[in-house]
Amino acid sequence: MGNAPHSLAQYAFDVRNFPIAVGIIFLIFHDTRAIGIAMLILGVFMRFDLIMKTTNQLSPYVWPIVLIIVGAVMIWGFKKGK
Repeated sequence: MGNAPHSLAQYAFDVRNFPIAVGIIFLIFHDTRAIGIAMLILGVFMRFDLIMKTTNQLSPYVWPIVLIIVGAVMIWGFKKGK
């Protein structure tokens, strides 16, 4: 049958995934979003090796495009007051 169920369970119960789960729960059920966002950022940093490996398999141009989009949003998207 293979190792698919074992590897899925191993991935689901990995300690590095708990900050992501806690961050999602805080974003859904609490009014303050700061804790949820902080936990999601921590979870992304803990899974950064997997993210880099996956995106580099897709295309070597993923990260430059993402950084350009983030920069554009930071410049034009977060202006407060009208």
